Amino acid sequence: MVVDSHALIGKGVTWAEPEREVNYEPGELLEQAARAGIDRLCVVSPRTADYKAANQYVALVCAQHRDKLIGFAVHNPQTEAGRLRAMLDEEVKSMGLRAVRSDGPPTRELLDAATALQIPVVYYPRMTSAQSPARWYYTMASEYPRVNFILPHLGQYRSAVWWAHVEAIDLVKRHRMFMWTLPGSAA
Repeated sequence: MVVDSHALIGKGVTWAEPEREVNYEPGELLEQAARAGIDRLCVVSPRTADYKAANQYVALVCAQHRDKLIGFAVHNPQTEAGRLRAMLDEEVKSMGLRAVRSDGPPTRELLDAATALQIPVVYYPRMTSAQSPARWYYTMASEYPRVNFILPHLGQYRSAVWWAHVEAIDLVKRHRMFMWTLPGSAA
């Protein structure tokens, strides 16, 4: 089975630079996945000021395409502080979303909620000249060993520097919690 670990559906602003308004239609995404031989897609909304509504939309579309789509919530730990646990409880337990993407550095509140709900966390740390995204995960993995993290793009979007990939591979070897399987699939 081929699973795309993060695709976008819905309206909002792109995650990548340059930012622009987008509207990713579910039907078009499913057609592209079929042409590419992708069996299932993990989907999140683009950036938005209203993640509650965006996550409801993602859950609705995923319910309509249960055999193809796996919904992930998106939250900004800085702007939604104090409300994350309650929102994620509803989104996971009632709406069927299966992970959370952090739009901003994950806070203890977000990571504690992910631990309690046993859901993976997706985060894109910003790359600096001295620090790869994988280095953020070393700290988070040591503090939150029961959280599964999904490290997009093997730690470096667009493969700008090779050493970021090497650090990400080393990270996965050291911390087995980066292995995440869908229920019913082989580990």
